[in-house]
Amino acid sequence: MTLRGLGRLRPIRELAVCGIDKRRAADIADRHGAAFRIRATVAASARAAARGADIVLVATWSRRPLLDAADVTPGSPATSPEPTSPAKPSCPRT
Repeated sequence: MTLRGLGRLRPIRELAVCGIDKRRAADIADRHGAAFRIRATVAASARAAARGADIVLVATWSRRPLLDAADVTPGSPATSPEPTSPAKPSCPRT
């Protein structure tokens, strides 16, 4: 749902997914790639997935940011699909 909404802001031509569970990440990439008719791959890390991305979507339970501001292309939005507590910042601080 979040990906669909972000697609209204900018065209989505490619998707890179990463996760601890590589099988689950591959399933997400396959399903969303097919649904949006785009190339979807599994990235080795959050940084690799964010590198050069026009939109960065972070969904995690991590208590530490997975990305630094330098990992996100200037001008690209970095967002999380649901609000989390300030103790769990999933998006980079600028």
